[in-house]
Amino acid sequence: MERIFYYWERQGKEHTCGIHTLNAILQGPFYDKTRFRESAKKLLDKQLELSDDLKEEIIAEDGCSYELLVACLEEYGLICEPMNFKNEYDIKYKLFSFLKGMIAHKGEHFFALINYNKFWINYDSLCNDGPEIISNDELYILITTNINDQGSFFNLVDHNNLLPRVYQQTYRQLFDHQKIFNYNQLIETTQFIKATRESRHIEAQKNIRSNYKKMYGVSGDNELDIAIQMSLKEQEPKIASSTLELEEEYMIKLALEESKKEAEISKVQHTESSNQIQVCICKPNKNFMFLPFDKRKSFRNLLNLMSEKTGYENLKVYIKSQNKKYIDDLDLTLDSMLASRNDHIIFIESNINPFF
Repeated sequence: MERIFYYWERQGKEHTCGIHTLNAILQGPFYDKTRFRESAKKLLDKQLELSDDLKEEIIAEDGCSYELLVACLEEYGLICEPMNFKNEYDIKYKLFSFLKGMIAHKGEHFFALINYNKFWINYDSLCNDGPEIISNDELYILITTNINDQGSFFNLVDHNNLLPRVYQQTYRQLFDHQKIFNYNQLIETTQFIKATRESRHIEAQKNIRSNYKKMYGVSGDNELDIAIQMSLKEQEPKIASSTLELEEEYMIKLALEESKKEAEISKVQHTESSNQIQVCICKPNKNFMFLPFDKRKSFRNLLNLMSEKTGYENLKVYIKSQNKKYIDDLDLTLDSMLASRNDHIIFIESNINPFF
């Protein structure tokens, strides 16, 4: 019975990600530095419409560019084209409809993502352990994160040859950075990578909570305590560069003065004398501010104000009491949803949780 193996290469200290990307797509050690440079010279000899900067990049030692990868793939009948994602719905449509293979580019690094009908494999050569099976959801997160970091993607249009090679005879003698995996080994490697990533994430959480405790004297688990402590720590005056910043600084100062007068230091409650309450804004950069807001107005009004003050559009709202109560109907007024004076504060947070 024929066995199928998946070929992957690990990147060392040299900038050779382009070579590893090509070999992952072609599923074998087809390119090395010598042949890669020969392909670069051929590309220059054809005098393609390239800028001087790009020519220098291509002929540089271990250099790489999208154009060079395209030229190398064309030698094997593979077509690669730039791909633009308009929004999150466009990403999901393309991901679930026709995408079979991609080259991802982030910073100065290239890596391949290949769809084998039932699953995707991330052939990133910077991962020391091997290729990783990823789900559609994980790939969606990878794409959106990469785009937000000014990354780009290129679609492998002609993907008929993007299949793992049938293992009939041993490849030529492999070097230490060149590995082959059967399906069971691929599963084991993926499980190890995900477990390692989760372990690092948990350790990072512990470090963050420990730092909160050292800096602000709180455990790191209570968002309200952290917000209050951080806001009270900000005693030094700031120089505002615009009228909007001056207004914002004034509102923050006013809110803090009111909260000190009307609330206990350990929590923020409703104000005594009016229909105003103190609203705490949690911004993704871990800055906090307090603003007064009329509780007779709707959550939609509040959300618009918060977007204006923070500059972030993707905000969501919940009431902080003993449990977090998320608000779905934005046309409700704040007053109708505040069950008691023990409801501490209305938090606004973005998609990024500042407390992890």
